[in-house]
Amino acid sequence: MAALFDLNAQRDVHVGNRAADRTEAGAAQDPIDAAFELIREHIGGLEPRAALRRIRRYQARLSALETTVVAAVTAKTGDDRAAKRMLDDGKTSRRTISRSAKRAAAASRNKTLVDKMAAGDLSEEQVDVIADTSSKTDGAAATDEDFINKISRTDPDQAKSIADDYVAERQTKHDIDTEHQRQRTLRRTARYLSKKSGLDTLAIEGDGVAIQNMFDQITARANELYHADGGRDLNTGQHPRTHAQRMFDAAHELLCGITTTPAGMSPTPRHDSDNHGRGGGTRSKATIVVGLTLDQYLGIDPAALAEQIGLGLIPDTVLADYLEHADIIGALYDHNGSPLWIGRAKRHATLMQRYALIVRDKGCTQCGAPHASCEVHHLTPWNASAKGETNLDQLALLCGPCHRTLHNNNQTLFQDSTTGTWKTRPATPQETPPQRSGRNHPQRE
Repeated sequence: MAALFDLNAQRDVHVGNRAADRTEAGAAQDPIDAAFELIREHIGGLEPRAALRRIRRYQARLSALETTVVAAVTAKTGDDRAAKRMLDDGKTSRRTISRSAKRAAAASRNKTLVDKMAAGDLSEEQVDVIADTSSKTDGAAATDEDFINKISRTDPDQAKSIADDYVAERQTKHDIDTEHQRQRTLRRTARYLSKKSGLDTLAIEGDGVAIQNMFDQITARANELYHADGGRDLNTGQHPRTHAQRMFDAAHELLCGITTTPAGMSPTPRHDSDNHGRGGGTRSKATIVVGLTLDQYLGIDPAALAEQIGLGLIPDTVLADYLEHADIIGALYDHNGSPLWIGRAKRHATLMQRYALIVRDKGCTQCGAPHASCEVHHLTPWNASAKGETNLDQLALLCGPCHRTLHNNNQTLFQDSTTGTWKTRPATPQETPPQRSGRNHPQRE
């Protein structure tokens, strides 16, 4: 166990002698208990930060050992069913079991993944991203060293974007259409009582396109409810509804055509009843952004695939439906369009700039939250002494929580030139905006 956990040599001798003394005294002890007693004594004198680093190192070694054991079962049986049965101890969720089984399946294809976990070069979450991508690419991702290295240098939340691009590059029109039709065939709605929360639950399962569009519509209405409840300017400091409650109320409104309040609901339709009583008036509208090349649009490149931002590649049948009703906006704008380069002439990003950021960033550059939940952030704050500019390459999408965290911690966002991912660093005095009146945090830009 000492070799497994790679304890400090000098401390090992000291702790080992004490363990030997206990053994000589006749104290019978389980080997696992003895090993963890060594660990406890080893970290007992360390300051919290150093102790946490050491504990995480131990956890990495144990995760690597578990993956090795489960991978051996997967390799022997040829699938993950036996591994999942072995992992199911009645105390572990299906999601955790599935992740462990996928991790083991990837490790059975590439044993160096386990070595990288044990050495701390890959975290368990990073290996999960690789394993999930491997399951979608017939194992290709598990053995692609270039892909693995990119993931190892990237935060797990942002690594998912790299993984999505990797999968997209290997999919064909037939793959996308077949999967879409499979999901459409299995679409359903179910009602049941959640054993975990004790709440009645309505579950809607179906194709990714429909689910994404429904979710975006609910999110758009939930954002309206947030502002109706007081938004950022709420003086009490406590919103009457949580985010989860607003999302539920938004779904309730959209499905039933009613108006909700923090205290309950009103049976009065929220929309004008000029559409046969079905709420055909002004309604919350979610923005659906689809990217496609000009060659695909003109039919020059029939093999090209369109991407719905926030979802992924979509079939041509869905694209055709979008094109029938959508506004077509080019990624390159001429001198008659809304300018992308406006320097300090304007503080707030234009709608066209926001569209361009959605296409580029897809969502929050820190956590990957959907673009509908994001705000436009100046890399250098507009009101800092360095005088940030409202140019496209000086802007990025951030969700509300990440935006607040960035400014509250006085950090600056920048793009890593080697991986293309976004990272943070401490802001310089010239990059720090003035503090809000009566608060200890800088103004958010």
